[in-house]
Amino acid sequence: MSITVCLNVPHQPEICCICFAIPISTANQIIPALMRYGKVQHAYIGIGGQNVKISRRITLNHGLGTNTGIFVMFVESNSPAHQAGLQLRDVIVGFNNQALSNMDELSTWRKLIVYLSLR
Repeated sequence: MSITVCLNVPHQPEICCICFAIPISTANQIIPALMRYGKVQHAYIGIGGQNVKISRRITLNHGLGTNTGIFVMFVESNSPAHQAGLQLRDVIVGFNNQALSNMDELSTWRKLIVYLSLR
């Protein structure tokens, strides 16, 4: 489920508004900050990745509490992820001792606690 956001653009006659959709889970996280502070700050981790399913064999062999993770596609130099030791092709399965299943969940955590390397 998602919501559509439309913003009026004042003083721009060629653009009447900008519209986009965001997941409702993201909206629920950012709306309180927008209402209170007028802006939202996101954690900077310094990676690019994609959601992946982890095979049952790997899940069982490593005693993982989840069968999903985030496949690391790039790591920015000198980023928090680089300093934590993340490398290309790692699969992140948790932050702060809690399993995570997608990039949206990853953006809510600041410090890497657990990752599974499939090198």
